[in-house]
Amino acid sequence: MASSLSNIGTLYEEGSLYDSATVYLIRAASILENSEDKSLLPTIFNNLANIYSATGDSKTAIAFHQKSLALFIIQQDSTGIADVNFNLGARYWENGRLDSALFYFKTAKPFYNALNRRGGVAESNNALGVIYMGQEVFDSSEFYLNMCLNYHEETKSDSVDWSDVYLNLAELETSKGNPAKGLELLHKAQQILGKNGGLFDHWYLQDAWAQTYAQLGQYDSAYVYQARAQALNDSIFNIEKSETIAELQTQYEVKLKDEQNATLRAQAAKTTTQRNTFIIISGLLAVLAGFIAYFFLQRAKSRNLIAKQREKLHQQTVQELVRVQEVKVYQSILDGQEQERKRLAAELHDRVGGTLAGLKWQFEGLSDDPNGREEEFNKTRNLIDQTYREVREISHNMAGGSLGQFGIKEAANDLVQAANRPGKLDAQLITLGLEERLPGDIEIAAYRLLQELISNVLKHAGATKLMVQLERIQNQLHITVEDNGQGFDPEKPAIKGMGLTNIENRVEGLKGELNIDSGRGGGTTVMIDIPIS
Repeated sequence: MASSLSNIGTLYEEGSLYDSATVYLIRAASILENSEDKSLLPTIFNNLANIYSATGDSKTAIAFHQKSLALFIIQQDSTGIADVNFNLGARYWENGRLDSALFYFKTAKPFYNALNRRGGVAESNNALGVIYMGQEVFDSSEFYLNMCLNYHEETKSDSVDWSDVYLNLAELETSKGNPAKGLELLHKAQQILGKNGGLFDHWYLQDAWAQTYAQLGQYDSAYVYQARAQALNDSIFNIEKSETIAELQTQYEVKLKDEQNATLRAQAAKTTTQRNTFIIISGLLAVLAGFIAYFFLQRAKSRNLIAKQREKLHQQTVQELVRVQEVKVYQSILDGQEQERKRLAAELHDRVGGTLAGLKWQFEGLSDDPNGREEEFNKTRNLIDQTYREVREISHNMAGGSLGQFGIKEAANDLVQAANRPGKLDAQLITLGLEERLPGDIEIAAYRLLQELISNVLKHAGATKLMVQLERIQNQLHITVEDNGQGFDPEKPAIKGMGLTNIENRVEGLKGELNIDSGRGGGTTVMIDIPIS
């Protein structure tokens, strides 16, 4: 009797008729609890736990799983112990209790190993990898996900579940700040899914594409994949709505049939049965209307979420444009200052200096005048000489700006202060051993190198911190420019367009050494050593 009731309950469970399934399974459990043969009871408890989980009652589901596990342990049923531990891990995972989930998934693994159920081991490894990723323990996450991947590669599995491993690995790489590696893994997931994956699998893949491209700053591609994800989400919504309506219709038909049978069995209760049927129909229709309203509300929420994501991408694009404009303004300020210094220096040298030189020449001629005013002419000539020398000195100082007047220490400070952006870029300068001036050619070369390096940080790095160091140690000038930006691969040809070729040529011309330490997401450090002759 209990076995038959359990089988009927299982059939209702497979048909998603959870109310009817619960009734039959509880009746079967009640019979078995009062009998000597309880071998079927832990399986019934586990099925009841799955039903409560499907209907959103996680607390009751966990309680039935625990009862099932206790009985399987008494019966020494390794298969049951493994499966229920795995199910408990899933329930705690769903409730965000990650430490408990880790415990049960790890407990399930040795039982699956003993049973030689490698698929169960792989699923446990995949779950452990995802949980560790949620806890940002990336090393452990990568270890378990790769173990799961090895199983699929060894068994040559063509299961759609294999794509989940690549999707999880792609999310891990993106979380670690390696979106480019994430794209490679997403390509592998797409190859496995092909045309075999379900709508939800393809929705998850398209959404992962969108998030990864957004992190790479490729917003056009991100928009395309986000739109595809939204289209699939709408399809999933419509299917779920249809399935829910069909389920409600089936429940209604089953209930109606039961009521009709009751009417045939008891004509005397016809009035009561009709009234009950009307109430049930009204209630089911009300539930149906509620479900429809709920689904439309969820759809509106999804659209609002997509709109917010698009707005976020738009704001990121605007911020990037503002940053590029700030770089242009900084470069324009530097160029304008340099051009103005050169123009004023040329004006002083060519116009005022030339006029004073001519005036001096005329007084030289007048000094031969025999009228006895030689002393007055000599005083005037000395004054002209002094003025001429001062004009030349001013023109030379202006031609070199703060570099020519104060040296590389003050000129570097001007560059760093000009690059500083409160709240956006914290730029600092550290100097050592620059109390005395360096040779002029070394100062000019160092100044130009700093201009190029700081300009590169502003244009390309997206950094929030910049540190510039100038150190003179014996006959060597050490230049270090370090930022915490997005980094780059200095070996790629496209990177040469960032001014690195000019920097390499300048350093080579000075017989110096250039070292660049950079990588995607790890910032950049440029170190230059220049010999001082």
